[in-house]
Amino acid sequence: MILEPGKWQGRGSYRPTDESLGLRFQATVEVDDDRRTEGLIVNATLQVDGGSPRSILVYVVPDDVGTYAVTVRGDGIDVQGTAKLDSEPHLALLWSEDGAVHVTCAVFTLPDTHGVRGYAKVRGDVWTWELALQPQHRLRRGRPRLQTKEGKKEGRGNVVSLFDRLKR
Repeated sequence: MILEPGKWQGRGSYRPTDESLGLRFQATVEVDDDRRTEGLIVNATLQVDGGSPRSILVYVVPDDVGTYAVTVRGDGIDVQGTAKLDSEPHLALLWSEDGAVHVTCAVFTLPDTHGVRGYAKVRGDVWTWELALQPQHRLRRGRPRLQTKEGKKEGRGNVVSLFDRLKR
């Protein structure tokens, strides 16, 4: 499984599939081992631009046939289903008990982040979203700075940096 226990942060957007502009959000995610099972507990807080924070709790538990049982509960969502998490991309299909809500998503690795993309059908409305997640402890590499004799940092001068090329 590519999402490891720890604290993650990310940015994303979601939108109805019939609109061109989406709403941006920031995510704070904490992944913990579930002490009662061999699974994970994922606690996520989403801060939507112009809105109040939303909390989502995800339970991921391996089942006896090589897949994972997934339950997602939170502000206005209560779905459960199955996921394939042993190889990439991770795929999940979730649904509500009454069949009115269906959610599907994929989790995959990118050069510096993990990506999450998905769709949700909620009583006839179809939404799509994407999210880029990074561990909170990971530092972004920046351009090196030259240090003057007084100890102040200044621009790169005529130094050629490979950091710019690494970001591409």
